[in-house]
Amino acid sequence: MWPAISMTERRRASGDDGRVVADMSGVERRRLWLPRREEEDSERPPWDQSGRWSGRERRSALWGALSASLLVGTAYAAGLGLVIFLLTLLFR
Repeated sequence: MWPAISMTERRRASGDDGRVVADMSGVERRRLWLPRREEEDSERPPWDQSGRWSGRERRSALWGALSASLLVGTAYAAGLGLVIFLLTLLFR
């Protein structure tokens, strides 16, 4: 049977010393349906272009991602082809 102790004694026993590790009072829940833009974007002056990519930068990033994925896909296809080739030699 548990001893009759008060809630504050339970908190002290569990190790809660009352300090705040991270203040979560300003955090809002994200909306999953129809997410809204952050308010920070509206507060930024229009001449501040930090974080926005030009067309050339966007094309370069797209080309880099596509070439990396094609390289990985080619390596997997070559490995699969080698395995199939070795299996046909083994079971011939």
